[in-house]
Amino acid sequence: MPWYKVNHIRKNEDLGSSNYSILWFDNPLDVKTHMVSSRYSHRQYTLLKFRKLSAKALHRLLKEFSLGFQQGLTIKETLCSLRSQQNTGSLTPCIEIVLSRLQAGASLKDSIKAICVKDLQFYTNYLIDNSTHQTTQTMIEAAADELSTSIKYSQQLFQALLYPFFVIQASFSVLILNSVMFSKNTAPLPILPLSMWSAITLLQATALFMANTGAILRTIEKHSTALQLKGLFGLSSCLIKSGIPTHLAIKSARQNLRSSLLLSQALRFELKIRQGIEIQRAFPKAWFDTTGYSMMASSQTGDKVEKALDRGYTFQTSRCASLISYVTKVIPVLCLFFAGCLVGTTILEIYSPLLEAKSIGY
Repeated sequence: MPWYKVNHIRKNEDLGSSNYSILWFDNPLDVKTHMVSSRYSHRQYTLLKFRKLSAKALHRLLKEFSLGFQQGLTIKETLCSLRSQQNTGSLTPCIEIVLSRLQAGASLKDSIKAICVKDLQFYTNYLIDNSTHQTTQTMIEAAADELSTSIKYSQQLFQALLYPFFVIQASFSVLILNSVMFSKNTAPLPILPLSMWSAITLLQATALFMANTGAILRTIEKHSTALQLKGLFGLSSCLIKSGIPTHLAIKSARQNLRSSLLLSQALRFELKIRQGIEIQRAFPKAWFDTTGYSMMASSQTGDKVEKALDRGYTFQTSRCASLISYVTKVIPVLCLFFAGCLVGTTILEIYSPLLEAKSIGY
């Protein structure tokens, strides 16, 4: 969905002054309708193209918000300060968009959600509408920390791919060089090895791009209960500490669940709450380790519920770390096995004339 910058030209054109404002439109037809009703020509507005915030850009924006809060600034003051800086780069259009929506009366949560890619909109649930200055600062810092952990996992996956991919490229170089030197065809370059090299190189570039942008991590998250529960516990714990009831916090946090089993467990938890079952006994047992669930089931106060959720978050975080460590060890092994196959093929081609040679008698 595009953003359109409408340049409202003042009547006093001798001074060369103009007033710029950014308006949000769902489709280009609304832009034309607005221009006709406002009697502006098509030369008085331009399309403001921008890329929606990636994980790193969103993390940078949240850290800027946190720094502004520490300096005693409000959200709008922080955005105005960022807009005046020269080093914001690709964040400049997004800053203008968020500021314009806030000035139009939109909430910070909805404003940031509009400029994020779909997979990152979960982190906007940390932002609570009409909350205090201290609560907003705490939730923004929690969202930044959670996003920082996700970026760290993505970087681990990216770095785990670099060395084995380099070995595969070196193996292909040896294979192609051997094919060129011992080829019996008149063609200058062997077609089959080059085709394989092109396809593998394209796959490697795509995998590195997906790992760097977090797409591989999000793919793993769709099939990992640990990553999903980690996000659920992290968000629900922060919401509860900010004053949101436990069942409403779980309801807001379950939006990140991709597993049908986890989603059904979360919906069953909400149903038990509506039936009057105590929160401590409504939680699914599979979400906690043994100690955490015992702490949850025996708790009688909300303070112990928060401690149990924190323990559940710690338990799922350790599971996530183990999962990422396992994946970063398995991927190089598979890649090096493939590279070994290429090297083995090259060695067989080199020694195949000797193996096919007939024995020489004396």
